[in-house]
Amino acid sequence: IALIKEIRAENKDITIIVITAFADPNKVCEAMKKGANNFMLKPLNIPLLEMTINSAVRKTRDPANQCACT
Repeated sequence: IALIKEIRAENKDITIIVITAFADPNKVCEAMKKGANNFMLKPLNIPLLEMTINSAVRKTRDPANQCACT
């Protein structure tokens, strides 16, 4: 979470996906407020991770394809 603000400062358009084993609602809120686009818990749901990454790639390639959902 400490790196999110730095990453976002370097590149405002990059998609940040936080992956953690800790389901702390305060950390989720903190990560999202600092600029994370998604927050995933371990053990990972691989199909969901693939969909999340594919969505990020589509948004990067075509900004008009972005939606307001997270």
